Amino acid sequence: MTTRANLRLLATPRTASPVTTSILPMSRLDTDAAIAARVDEFVADLTELIREAALRAVAEALDGQVALDPVTKAGGSTPASKGGRSRRAGSSSKGASSGRERRTAAALKEVSDQVLARLRKAPGSGIEQLARDLGVPSAKLKRPIAHLIEAGLVRKTGEKRATKYFPKKSRSAAA
Repeated sequence: MTTRANLRLLATPRTASPVTTSILPMSRLDTDAAIAARVDEFVADLTELIREAALRAVAEALDGQVALDPVTKAGGSTPASKGGRSRRAGSSSKGASSGRERRTAAALKEVSDQVLARLRKAPGSGIEQLARDLGVPSAKLKRPIAHLIEAGLVRKTGEKRATKYFPKKSRSAAA
């Protein structure tokens, strides 16, 4: 690193003193090349750190379903690295090889019942609050809530992050 003191030394006439012999003058091309090399190294390091942070964020958002490859520190793999096969047009990425686990109807019903019970205790909750209260990722609540709305057990108000869910009055309670 060049400091102001070093710049002053570089600007002064050269003598054979031990202080100035340790600072060798660099040509402009050498200086520019050194700066470019350090900038390139910094950009490469920064790019790698950003990539790792993004992969960690995606892995956390997917509830840890994407494991980081210890060699490349990258999540998942490319189709070519899975035996050289690429995905064909029209084929789905979902399925047995995708690492996703399909929930059974009983598991969805259980989560739906938990959501409905929670909404009866705290009507007007958003999906994030329900997820915190139930201790599950919010992505795991989207289908059960959609089924509850479709069944007419829950109504929603608002859009996007302002969406709130309310239990509808049950027929047995109205009678």
